[in-house]
Formats: sequence, structure tokens, C-alpha cells
Amino acid sequence: MDIGLADKIGGIEVAIRSAALLAKLKEKEYNIREYPEPKSPFDLLFGSFSNMNKTRMMEQELGKENYELYLQMKRIKDNVGIVQARLPFEWKWN
Repeated sequence: MDIGLADKIGGIEVAIRSAALLAKLKEKEYNIREYPEPKSPFDLLFGSFSNMNKTRMMEQELGKENYELYLQMKRIKDNVGIVQARLPFEWKWN
């Protein structure tokens, strides 16, 4: 505040209210959403079960070797925008 980088001290609620005032919005004219949206208690409790089921079904459908290839391709796809260097083989540690 002393050097002009902040107008007042407060948490996220104060910042949101201040932004709404600057935008000339009344309290009922705006809403707040969290991204990513929080999971429901049901999803938190049962989501891991459905993921385990999905994994087991995929592994059964593809077979062990093809499922490993699928996981490698998924890791490559999930790292979009990251510089990657791949070897023509994969080391497995047991």
C-alpha cells in the first residue's frame, strides 16, 4: 500500500467486492464460479471406483501389451506443449 501496488488489505472476498464496485455492479448482479469446478462428495467417493473399473475394462479389452502402448500414447498426448525427447524403447524397473 505504501508504494501504490495495493489499495487496501483483504482476502479474495474483498478483492471480488472491490472489482464489482469498480464495474458498478450490485451484489445480486454477479456470481462467482470456481474453475475447475469442485467435485461433488459423490464423485469424490465413487469416482476412483469408476476409474479403477474403466482401467480394468480397458486392460481386458486391449490386452496387457496393447494397454501398455495405450498408456505410452496417452502420456505423450497429455504432455502437449512440453518439449519431449523419446527413445525407441522404454525401460521398465521392477
